[in-house]
Amino acid sequence: MAGQLWMVARSVLQRGKPAPAARPVAELDELPIGGAKTFEYPEGSTPRLLVRTAAREFVAYDQACTHLLCPVVPAVAEGKLHCPCHNGWFDLASGRPVAGPPQRSLPRVLVELRGSTVYATGVEE
Repeated sequence: MAGQLWMVARSVLQRGKPAPAARPVAELDELPIGGAKTFEYPEGSTPRLLVRTAAREFVAYDQACTHLLCPVVPAVAEGKLHCPCHNGWFDLASGRPVAGPPQRSLPRVLVELRGSTVYATGVEE
């Protein structure tokens, strides 16, 4: 319950704040297809998870499960993210819950590939 209250409070506090500046989070050759990396965006945020899904495609989400804030791990071959704490599953392409107790989508970090660098450019709650 405390985790749920924290997420609501964080959302309310961040409303009206300007979007954080784009910042580099990985190099193209840093991750193999199916590989993942944690990062902070914006600086000082909760951990985010960047996943390389294809040669030039990446997705990124908040790493904390929306159920009880356990860290999610990629299951790229299945096209999902898994929360091992309570066997929750999220769709890798959309961040939407597909099984288990989570009811809300993972907050998505917008990313774009510029040359050979992956940049985080915003967050969709």
